[in-house]
Amino acid sequence: MPAEFDLLHIVAGLGLFLFGMSELERGLERLAGRSFKRFLRTHTRNRFEAVLSGTLITALLQSSSVVSLMVLAFVGAGILEFRNALGIIVGANLGSTFTGWIVATIGFKVDIEGYAFTLAGAGAMLAFFAARASRLRGYGRIVLGFGLLFVGLAAMKSGAEAASTALDFSAFAAYPAIVHAVIGVALTAIVHSSAAVIVLALSSLAANVITLDAAVCIAIGADLGTTITAVVGAIKGSPGKKRVAAAQVLFNLGSAIVAFTFRAPMLKFLQEIAGIQDPLYTLVAFHSSFNFLGIAIVLPVFDRFAKFIEKLFAEPEEFYSGFIVKVPHNVPEAAVEAIATEARDFFAQAVNLSLTAFGFPPHTTARPGAAFADGRSYAEAYRAVKHLEGEILNYAVLVQRGHVDPDEQTALDQALGAIREAMHGAKCIKDIAGDVEASTASDDDVSRSWYLQLGMTFRSFAIDLYEATQESDAAERFRRLAAMPDRNRRDYDDFVKSVYAAALDKRIDEAELSTRLNVNREIYSSKLSLFLAAKDAFLSPQQAADLGNLPALHV
Repeated sequence: MPAEFDLLHIVAGLGLFLFGMSELERGLERLAGRSFKRFLRTHTRNRFEAVLSGTLITALLQSSSVVSLMVLAFVGAGILEFRNALGIIVGANLGSTFTGWIVATIGFKVDIEGYAFTLAGAGAMLAFFAARASRLRGYGRIVLGFGLLFVGLAAMKSGAEAASTALDFSAFAAYPAIVHAVIGVALTAIVHSSAAVIVLALSSLAANVITLDAAVCIAIGADLGTTITAVVGAIKGSPGKKRVAAAQVLFNLGSAIVAFTFRAPMLKFLQEIAGIQDPLYTLVAFHSSFNFLGIAIVLPVFDRFAKFIEKLFAEPEEFYSGFIVKVPHNVPEAAVEAIATEARDFFAQAVNLSLTAFGFPPHTTARPGAAFADGRSYAEAYRAVKHLEGEILNYAVLVQRGHVDPDEQTALDQALGAIREAMHGAKCIKDIAGDVEASTASDDDVSRSWYLQLGMTFRSFAIDLYEATQESDAAERFRRLAAMPDRNRRDYDDFVKSVYAAALDKRIDEAELSTRLNVNREIYSSKLSLFLAAKDAFLSPQQAADLGNLPALHV
């Protein structure tokens, strides 16, 4: 039963720190404004500053594992470039040796994980009570993410505590040095804390259970074992995340090989030349020295190392377009038709994307390789759709550099207009996605029902709009599309009336009144933009012009 319980703790801890990483990344995405990005890039703008930042941050947090996860989150959120992140990773190992010095000098282990629940609770409270679209909610998610990381790591450590504390190193005293290094790797991989393994080695060394050489080998293995955190965090991650994890593994492996090979002369230097006689001080000095040596070795070849990792996990040259990639841009007739086809497909993807924001499944069938396909999350799909828009616009610029006759230019302008409106419609929904998600998950039944009503109304409109575009008869297609603006206006006005009625009856306060009206306005704008995209993508130029003169569009 105890072993089973420990296993459950390890699995639960793994789930918590992965969820904490997710929350951290979402919080960073929310706060990833220009000034925040500039701050990070300013403090990691060259290899030396990045290494120093990694050293200091790890020394303060006392966890190279958490720093690795933080860097992965920065890279995943697009805030930090790989080369900046690489410098932090390189410096993190040196910073992680600080705990050993504290234990060796004053016998006190700084345990930041003891504040894990406080961090998680404070972050959750801040995220819960902050205004839905405020920066405070983003800060709350970051604090919550850090807290959950610590909770998860603590749970994994407690789950494996029996194994790590019960291990008697004296049984391995006669084993080769490589065995001690493997023990360090294994324990750190299980406990997810190289500092904890170093402390265990220090304790065993102080009690004369193991030799100094065995303790040194355990320390070498511990630094290599700590890479498991980044590897787990990068599983199924972006190429950027995999680069960070691979860089840490290769750097730590290289440092470990150098330290293991030259440990004897390094120990001799520390004891006989540096004059460090106390074995505890010798161990922590060795730990710091070989990490500093690793930094000294990699800095001169930093750029080459970075290029190697970038080639190892190259960003795939991914094209989300399905039609323009097959047509040369210097053949205007075919190129304009390809853009028009992309516009119709883009409209369908924008509808799918917006439906998903409300928790509904996609309605249209995504073509293979589409931006909204392959099981992407909403955030990933939105970025992919934005990327697709950029692909089409760049292609259109190339097309217009050639000779495009007036009719082709009219068709091109109409298709590009459809793409712009469809993207704007999707963005309006993205801007309120946080409010919708929070309200539909709320324990306030009244508030939840209001937003569910809005979602159902949007779904009905979007599906009917899409179905109208699929009408084979041009006249019937025009008639069905022509009815959509009035319907949108009625939906908007009906919701406004119901919101004001609730305010008059004191069923909602002023803040909720404002939020509901703003959300309703964004939904109205989204539906209007999707309608404008539909008319330009699926009607002839004359029909689109006629539909653009509807009174409901000029209220």
